[in-house]
Amino acid sequence: MWQQIVVGLVLLAAAWDIRCHKIPNGLTLAGVLCGLIFHYYCAGWGGLLFSLQGAVAGLLFLLALFSWGDIGGGDVKLLVAIGALGGTSFVAAVALAMGVVGGLLALILMFWQTSLAPILGGLLRDGYRLFQWFNPLTKGEASFPFGIAIALGTCITLFVW
Repeated sequence: MWQQIVVGLVLLAAAWDIRCHKIPNGLTLAGVLCGLIFHYYCAGWGGLLFSLQGAVAGLLFLLALFSWGDIGGGDVKLLVAIGALGGTSFVAAVALAMGVVGGLLALILMFWQTSLAPILGGLLRDGYRLFQWFNPLTKGEASFPFGIAIALGTCITLFVW
């Protein structure tokens, strides 16, 4: 049951992050509350502790990146919500998967921007405009919407889990 909630949560967060370059607090707060309530309902105080430990683990995994300014607060809160829903071991696996996915996405975007976009810009002008809209690097921001990497990492982890 919590798996469906976490998939819905990360897909909504990724869509919002792509469009607005932010993940809303209401969405992440709802995810945390769903995790706490669900696990308390299923397993009592032990379930609540399980959910709280997962939330703290999610916070700790991204806290350093947030403090360095590499990711936004919404990304951290989204991983906290994932931890509250899936627990410590699940959020650890998600953190690993999203790191790999995020690195691959960064390499793809960097390759596209430096190698392919100038060459194919005339041929694929609409695709290049889409890339500029999608890639906040062209708008002076720090990075691409990391919610995409979190969503893909979560879905991959659920598939493998």
